[in-house]
Amino acid sequence: MPRRIGRVCAALLAALMVAPVSVGRSQGIGQYRVNDYGTPELVRNIMPAGQGANVTVAQTAQEQLQPDYLPPHLHDQAPLYDAATLLPPGQVSDSQLQQLTKEESFGVADDQIASVETPRPGVTIIRDKAWGVPHIFGASREDAKFGAGYVTAEDRLFQIDVLRHAGRGNLASLIGSSGFASDCTTHYGTGYDPAEEARQVAQLPAIGQEDLRSFSAGVNAFVHDPGNANRMPVEYTVFPPFADWSPEDTLVVAGLIGANLGFGGGSEASNTLAFEQLTRTYGAAAARRIFDDFHAADDPESPTTIDAPFPYEARGHADPASVALIDKPAADPGGCTHTPGPSGAAPASSGQAAMPRARAARHALDIVSAVRSGFPHHMSNALVVGADRSVDGHPLAVFGSQAAYWSPEIYMEMDVHAPATADTPGWDARGFQFPGTGVLVEIGRGQDFAWSATSAGGDNVDQRVERLCNPNSANPLQNVDTGSTHYWYKGRCLPMVEKTLSYPVPPSPGSPPGSGPSSLPFVGVETFKVERAVHDDGIAVIQGRTTVTSNGVAVPVAVSSQRTNFLRELDQAVGFDQWNTPSAVHDAASFIAAAAHIDDTFNWLYVDDHDIAYYQSGLLPARNPGADPDLLTWGTGEWDWQGMLPADQHPHAINPARGWMTSWNNRPAPHFGAADSNWNYGPLYRNQMLDQGLRHAFAAGGGKTTLTGVFAAMQAASVEDFRARQLLGYIFDVIGDPAPLSPAEQSALAALRSWHADGDNRQDRSKSGAYAHADAISIFDSFYPHAIHTIYGGWLTSNLGGFPKTLDNPPNDAHRYGSYSGYNVGSAFDGGWMDAIDKDLRQVLGRPVTLPHSHLYCGGAEATEGSLPGCRTVLLAALDTAIQDHQTDYRKLTADDRLDYRPLGLQALPTSPWTNRPTQQQVVEFTSHRPRAQAAAVATLPNTGAAPTPALLPLVALLLLTRVVRRRQRR
Repeated sequence: MPRRIGRVCAALLAALMVAPVSVGRSQGIGQYRVNDYGTPELVRNIMPAGQGANVTVAQTAQEQLQPDYLPPHLHDQAPLYDAATLLPPGQVSDSQLQQLTKEESFGVADDQIASVETPRPGVTIIRDKAWGVPHIFGASREDAKFGAGYVTAEDRLFQIDVLRHAGRGNLASLIGSSGFASDCTTHYGTGYDPAEEARQVAQLPAIGQEDLRSFSAGVNAFVHDPGNANRMPVEYTVFPPFADWSPEDTLVVAGLIGANLGFGGGSEASNTLAFEQLTRTYGAAAARRIFDDFHAADDPESPTTIDAPFPYEARGHADPASVALIDKPAADPGGCTHTPGPSGAAPASSGQAAMPRARAARHALDIVSAVRSGFPHHMSNALVVGADRSVDGHPLAVFGSQAAYWSPEIYMEMDVHAPATADTPGWDARGFQFPGTGVLVEIGRGQDFAWSATSAGGDNVDQRVERLCNPNSANPLQNVDTGSTHYWYKGRCLPMVEKTLSYPVPPSPGSPPGSGPSSLPFVGVETFKVERAVHDDGIAVIQGRTTVTSNGVAVPVAVSSQRTNFLRELDQAVGFDQWNTPSAVHDAASFIAAAAHIDDTFNWLYVDDHDIAYYQSGLLPARNPGADPDLLTWGTGEWDWQGMLPADQHPHAINPARGWMTSWNNRPAPHFGAADSNWNYGPLYRNQMLDQGLRHAFAAGGGKTTLTGVFAAMQAASVEDFRARQLLGYIFDVIGDPAPLSPAEQSALAALRSWHADGDNRQDRSKSGAYAHADAISIFDSFYPHAIHTIYGGWLTSNLGGFPKTLDNPPNDAHRYGSYSGYNVGSAFDGGWMDAIDKDLRQVLGRPVTLPHSHLYCGGAEATEGSLPGCRTVLLAALDTAIQDHQTDYRKLTADDRLDYRPLGLQALPTSPWTNRPTQQQVVEFTSHRPRAQAAAVATLPNTGAAPTPALLPLVALLLLTRVVRRRQRR
């Protein structure tokens, strides 16, 4: 055996000098499966409602004549997606898996080509017949980027126009004054001026800047081509015409997406107000215990993606002097204003109006609500199984990202390829990206690996209290006006940086010519005054002003928000670029090294034919040990961040010992503390449904499973009511069987027991229009929030509704609580009070609890401890209320759960049955890989060392070979 290893090692070292050889599995125009190490049956994806494209004037006219008309590929993947929802939980066959997903190969078979475009020499865009996915082939990297821009304009032109205006904070200049509130929100978060945008683009490496210019040229080429006049979106018959795209536009769209999906923290002000109210009732010490009970920032029972500990943000060491207890919520700084101008002039348009003005006005408002409240902050899930747990001996992955459901879909799929040249690396990637950021595939697959993400919610935003000062006073901390624009920092009274940005506002599209606006807004100019406090550790944007009482005196202060990647949104493009570049990422280690460049906070999961890997990205601050990570701290300099968390201290793993990983926005690793905005790292989190499904699959397969088995585990979780699955057993035990129970109570409990025994699923597999067990589901939906109030209302009194911990996240969140502007987004059971209820019920039942609550809450109130009899009483009270007020129209109950496709364009789409799974999803098993010798130069994490030098390559090769041999020996 040693002699054999020596021969293989020598061959491996010799191979280091050999250039990679492309795998050409098929030739032809479509370059089908060239450089593709996947197989069509094992590398697949799905993206409802479909790829879609711009809805044109002609298509709008056809819809008016034929109401059920849908443009091509706008809704063709939804039936596949919905079919999985209606299968029995966890029961999926290999053939069904093929029917529920579509092929994710590189290129297109020639007999499957629907169209071929060459918008300029060197660029070929091929659409496939089945799904309308664009396959882009560039003679150079610049050509491929141009093609990506051209395709983005073909499919999502109006959407990227909306997103760039929303991201820049001048949405009103596109859609009229209804965009003003959104713009105000943007400027309180960023408020970049044109010079700051340009500076961020200029900070990119030269190749990155060229990528953005090429992408922009592609977008603009589509718009300026006279031959595309009839392909322009119908929206431009009413809204102002499309202005040329620029690299800075990609920057602001990336910032908008990151601000909605890639952040955590920034809730210190609301936490502080809640803590102060608890203090007034219980005193500081008891208030802190109750606060910590419910926050669940570091619970040892919290389910994690990996088992290895990664300590971060330990609680219990804060210096009380760091905390700033504000007297009341900060008042709006009043920096957003409208200046009225002449009204009545209709906005310029690129053609004859084809959209009724009243409909256009509603459309504009839908856009605003979609952009600002349409994204669930957490969704996305991933199941990744290692080679040792796979029947085939190759890792398995079912993973995807979730950003609600849209029309057209807010994701785009692209397949992009370019050869390497002497000056630029090659490009091979297929997958998904947000429109406007499509210069890169953000989630997808490379030649021989795939990756995906879930939102991590890492703590990359802090709110602070800036002490205001008076520069004209002998003592700058005295005689301070509440409107002062100076702040005290490290012993100096410094002026805030003030910026004023103005944008023109056209009339709202619903306003007929000659009339002014009919509601709040003015027509004219919107102006934003942005104030910033500059600290040594970053820039804080002023959110509002209030006071802090000190020694009986109300001290004027401002509340600010400081984000770690402020003014550096594009820096993370380096990581995404490497994932798209075959020469940069070739194994798990190089994937993790690239992920460490990404500043937004996401969980990244990876799979190839040998390895699985995980890394939680995010530019996370190393906080001062004396600063309280949950409450407002003083921004006076003493409690500044102490650098950033090193990349090797971020949770990460390659082939973890347990053999699999799941992620559903849960805690990444033991001792990794929750962000101040995350109140749910307790003993329950919804990734436990995925773990349960995998354990079932392993048990059925003798310790191993298949790709279909992993998909089935995801599917079972997607239809389960996690609250009921985890809590009903304890609830039955607390209530018990003995009489007296009223007939109504007995009937309700019987229905709940039947549902619970049948799996607690929310499905209408018969397509009757009503769920099976609809009576139990309806009772539970009503009972659960009533139970929260009866258990905790006596402890938190009037503060329960405003407490930072989310009340509930049911499937019908939009209809029950008005979330997401009334559109159901699918995501459910993301936090709420179920972790606290689980622990409380176990405590009153005398069951084991690793970290018990400081009080028995269930059945108690304020100073009175709860008890089993008291808990039974409050649960029965909640049940009695639910019996009286639950929804008895079971068809409406079921309909209220259904998924809505939010309008980001004119076309409305049918709803889908409720499911709790990612919007786009990959189903992946690679069975081959590029020669490992090509991957010998292992990259290291960017801030922990340098990549190996050529002299170290023999050692690296030997280490890689040893790892392969050990893996084979384990098999």
